Amino acid sequence: MTKLSLIDAEARRPLGRIRPERIERIGAALRELCAVRWLELRGPAPLTPLTQALWDAQPPPADLYVELFAAGDPRLAAALGRLTPAQGLAVLALDDLAHDRAEGARAAHEAMMAFRSPGSRSAFCADIGGRVVVRKPRKPHWHRHSSRPAFEKAMVAIRDETGRDDADGLAAAIDFLARVQSGAAAAGDDAGAEQLLQALRDLGIVFLGFERRGLRYALHGVERKRVALRDLR
Repeated sequence: MTKLSLIDAEARRPLGRIRPERIERIGAALRELCAVRWLELRGPAPLTPLTQALWDAQPPPADLYVELFAAGDPRLAAALGRLTPAQGLAVLALDDLAHDRAEGARAAHEAMMAFRSPGSRSAFCADIGGRVVVRKPRKPHWHRHSSRPAFEKAMVAIRDETGRDDADGLAAAIDFLARVQSGAAAAGDDAGAEQLLQALRDLGIVFLGFERRGLRYALHGVERKRVALRDLR
């Protein structure tokens, strides 16, 4: 996992002598544009509780930035001004760090590194497009009898069903499942949610919710080591 101090240093390098107040101003504009783009992409409010939870969970601004870039959206060019796309991602990384959004900063740093060459940039844009735009259930590729640890199999099942790979999206899905497992919420008429709950029963996993130190969960009735939010991806 990339250290935040390294992300800060590598994000500042391509920005050179650009004034801090200008970096802050562009960061705010990019953050607002990404939020608007998410409202456009997510569409009308869904009907089931699980999809509502995912609908409310915005992906990292960097993912939406890359989608805007891949779509050739003129609003991104206007927000960047004379900055290059890679410099814009550096600004986003610093903006996320300034607002204590570690996972957002890591996503922006990952994208910034990918934008260093046209080949890696194209591949990264295609991958992000699948995450941000499609967001449809994928064909399940986990199996309860495989040799992978139960928690990993549960996470694969959640990614497959929700179409989400970002930490905030996965956390939203897990939080909903935890509330259903505890009786605090109902799954509603949602076949996908029921399928995930059955998978968790088969694996013997019960999500106990998030606390400051991470996700609490139990395996076959025994609480295990907490999982940090950054490790959900």
